[in-house]
Amino acid sequence: MALPHRGFVWLSMPKCASTAVEEVLEPHARVILRGEFKHTNYTAFTQRIEPVLAGGGHRRESYEVVCLFREPVGWLESWWRYRSRPELKEGPKAHNYTGDMSFTEFVDRYVERHPSLLGIGRPARFCSLQAERVGVDRVLRYESTDVWQGWLTEKVGQDLGFRQTNVSAKRPAELDPGVRRRAVDFFGPEYDIWAHLEPDGQWAPPADHLLSL
Repeated sequence: MALPHRGFVWLSMPKCASTAVEEVLEPHARVILRGEFKHTNYTAFTQRIEPVLAGGGHRRESYEVVCLFREPVGWLESWWRYRSRPELKEGPKAHNYTGDMSFTEFVDRYVERHPSLLGIGRPARFCSLQAERVGVDRVLRYESTDVWQGWLTEKVGQDLGFRQTNVSAKRPAELDPGVRRRAVDFFGPEYDIWAHLEPDGQWAPPADHLLSL
């Protein structure tokens, strides 16, 4: 969602409060991406949306590009829960159903890049430019609710009335320690970003911060 008149563009990373943020920002946004474009990543933003904003008089240096970022294994757990919805089992995307799969199996398949999970992507790639360096101007930690909600409230200039939406059903998420270690190794670039978020819940990456994806 683009709010260049408020000084920022919000990229909605999947499984990071996208619906809740969209709900409160929609009345204030100049550009709203829906459907298949809802989760536009940073590289796609530079190719498709940045030129549109520039044509409207909003040069890139006049606004920040911002996104939420979740603890990587927790982010993956959210995907596992989301794909366990009963309605998915019988629908056209039944091949994505995880209701009969343990979290350990799900993580193992993700790390092995099983075809059924390739559509999930990965957080570091979402916020990077051509998968080489962090491209967004500010990353906000999903778990630090007071930080990112406060940041948005200050930018928009009024109480936004956040509420929790689109929450997946709870399931036991036991994870084999060995598989967890594999996931942490796989998510090396993600945990690099995550480490910068731990002090105060947000990070403005330097332009030369490289990733190995």
